[in-house]
Amino acid sequence: MLRGAGSLILLNPLSLAISFLVMSVLLTRVMSVESYGIYNVAMYYLQVFVLLALMGQDTSLMRFIPQYTVQGQWGFIKGIISKSITNSQIVAISLTIILAGFIYLLSPRLGPEKTLTFFVTLPLISILSLTGIRESSLRSLKRVIYAYTPDSIIRPLVLGILALIIFAWTRYTITAPLLMGLSIAAVLCSTFIGSFWLYKSLPTQVIAAEPQYDSRHWLKVSLPLFFISGMNIILKRTDVLMLDLLQGSEAVAYYSVATRLADLAAFGLLVVNMIAAPMISELYNKGNRQELQKIITLAARGIFLLTLIVTLVLIFGGKFLLGISGPNYVVAYTPLLILLAGQAVNALSGSVGFIMTMTGHQNQAALIVAGGALLSIILNAILIPPFGLNGAAIATSITTALWNILMLIFVIKKLKLNPTVIS
Repeated sequence: MLRGAGSLILLNPLSLAISFLVMSVLLTRVMSVESYGIYNVAMYYLQVFVLLALMGQDTSLMRFIPQYTVQGQWGFIKGIISKSITNSQIVAISLTIILAGFIYLLSPRLGPEKTLTFFVTLPLISILSLTGIRESSLRSLKRVIYAYTPDSIIRPLVLGILALIIFAWTRYTITAPLLMGLSIAAVLCSTFIGSFWLYKSLPTQVIAAEPQYDSRHWLKVSLPLFFISGMNIILKRTDVLMLDLLQGSEAVAYYSVATRLADLAAFGLLVVNMIAAPMISELYNKGNRQELQKIITLAARGIFLLTLIVTLVLIFGGKFLLGISGPNYVVAYTPLLILLAGQAVNALSGSVGFIMTMTGHQNQAALIVAGGALLSIILNAILIPPFGLNGAAIATSITTALWNILMLIFVIKKLKLNPTVIS
């Protein structure tokens, strides 16, 4: 765990720096606030539809591949990866056709720029669903660097270079549809590299094996995980989408910069979970509870330390970081502080979500997350009209804290595991 997390800790600052420079500095300078907001709204909707295409299979891969590796069932590893790719592409293509019709019907209300942006976004549903399968497979095989690098470093770097070249060449402000087209090129580049790394990382036994299938069991596990992922998207993105509906794309632009900074507070949780998730599944299937608790405790300590450092940096340097995007973006400092409170609870609760799903308690996790998602919709609807950006941040922080606390109680009382840093 320390070796894997250490590699990510060294790599992640580079990823964060590239992402911040591209998404929160470069793009805000070469785009109008309105176009930047439209691009972010399209990307948030895209996350929802990619999630639908994946149907929870990306998470179930992290549960089953370590299990089949322990049992030496190589044919099932080949089968579940192959089946996941096929299923995701069928759903992705179907969604693309249906959404194209909806966008056409809503085009008079959306306006020309938003309509064209949404149309250009559609091919990414299929491409990014493949990305999700590939990334989860690499994580399950403990090739975390190979899983992390294409989408966290290569993709934003390519996007930034392309956007800079176009802006320097034309000297015209980049529009949301053009940027989405450049995003497709960047995603194709990262997908090609990541797919090559997956092929090279597969054990020779998997490549040589005949694929075996247990589709009914995989579907039975994947559907609750799909539901959890869907509710998580609602929890994390309801604020942005409802801001777009109630306040407009300009509010989304300001708020998106704040959410990207606040997400950094969960840096430790992200890094440790990428390493810990397959290990939790592997140790649980071996029945080694003592070692499992050791791993969870080690994870909690790493999460606590990294969360504390990043949160303090954002509290004291938040205004400066927001100001880099432009002087108007400093208005998002108060929402940033509110979001940090929710992220702190999220991080300090430990890997509760993965502990529940990797140990077969995905149904209970789904109920908790569903309750949080419903509360998020209600609170955002109530708080955004009077409080704007601050209302969205308050709603998100309350729901994030609540579902983490409920999961924490379940893990401690039902699983007899302690995912926190507190002894």
